[in-house]
Amino acid sequence: MDDATADCGAFGEAVVFLNHFKDMPDPRQRGKIMYPLDEVLLLALLAVLAGADSFVDIARFGRMKLEFLRRFRPFLDGTPSHDHLDDIFAALDPVQFQHCFVAWVASVTGVPAGVVAIDGKTVRRSGGKAGNGGRIETRTVTVIHDVDWLRKRHGWPGLNAIAMVVSTRETKGVIEKETRIYITSLVMPAHLLGPVIRGHRAIENSLHWVMDMIFRDDECRGRTNHAPANFTTIKHMAHNLLRRPAGKDSFRLRRKTAGLDDAFLASLVTA
Repeated sequence: MDDATADCGAFGEAVVFLNHFKDMPDPRQRGKIMYPLDEVLLLALLAVLAGADSFVDIARFGRMKLEFLRRFRPFLDGTPSHDHLDDIFAALDPVQFQHCFVAWVASVTGVPAGVVAIDGKTVRRSGGKAGNGGRIETRTVTVIHDVDWLRKRHGWPGLNAIAMVVSTRETKGVIEKETRIYITSLVMPAHLLGPVIRGHRAIENSLHWVMDMIFRDDECRGRTNHAPANFTTIKHMAHNLLRRPAGKDSFRLRRKTAGLDDAFLASLVTA
């Protein structure tokens, strides 16, 4: 296969990936758009896969990898500056953006364990953890199967129920309460779905560690309006793609490889 054929194949696969975001509303004035939204999203994802941790990093990646980017999209006007990227991501609806992400994950990997967390991650570093000694924790799981109204509104694939988990923790007289909401493709009563969600939370906690320690999530420079939340969603997308290659390389090593090897980076979004 020659380079032209390979590039054409990569272009087609990129279109499939971006199809999940084609209905993402673009709040910018149509006549003033210099950088199409699909190009901006693809730029951001590829840059984060290759090691970018901020809009400054993404902007530099765009300048240095323009010819590579044009394998997937025209990028007729080049790539945006870091300030422009911040403005674009700040304007995007983070809920709608996450819905597109959920649809993409479902199409590529299926819904992990039948459950997708939709409450996201709080973007700040925790000050510490409560130990097991003397801690009392209770969980209440509520499952709603009447979700026709939600299907009509969002069209999430495989949606069969909503689960709400209310956790109450008491440690040395201090009570903390947390509510998490999930969508699920499973049809289960609460007493059976609870353990599934708890298993999913273990995966989610691991993901949060990866986001903090590898992607430096809490040090992202995007701090305007919706920019931090949308940047986090891009990083979740990158995390899912970095999990796909076979082998025992760490996430950190895979990111470094993606930054050095264009073929490997392209394979992450075209496999």
